[in-house]
Amino acid sequence: MIKKKNIIPLLILLAFIIFVLCAQLRSFQYENRLKREGQSAIGRVDSIVRFPKSSAVFISYIISNKKYNSFESALDKKISSEDVGRFYEFRYLLDSPKIVRGNYFKEITDTVAILNAGFSREEIVILNKN
Repeated sequence: MIKKKNIIPLLILLAFIIFVLCAQLRSFQYENRLKREGQSAIGRVDSIVRFPKSSAVFISYIISNKKYNSFESALDKKISSEDVGRFYEFRYLLDSPKIVRGNYFKEITDTVAILNAGFSREEIVILNKN
């Protein structure tokens, strides 16, 4: 039989495990939806932040004339500080435009496509200065 003083730590541990499993399941569902229903857009890498055990890519993109800023984990991405300011193809969900995944193997260099995506000439000029 479990002693009463051991029940609270066990409940805390169980709650933590359930939380982690739910987060992983939700992430898996978003990945599948992005593959099935994801829309393509052009986004710009604004910055890359590196921490000891993680890193993040901050991006900006325009959907229906509204500018969004988002980020994604960069642990498994082949991306470096040289990519800041460059434009790449991204996939997003129509009902959740803040959920994006970048395709960092597909850099967009076509100025017309970047302008049609809603970015300004000044943002493209910054790219050419780097």
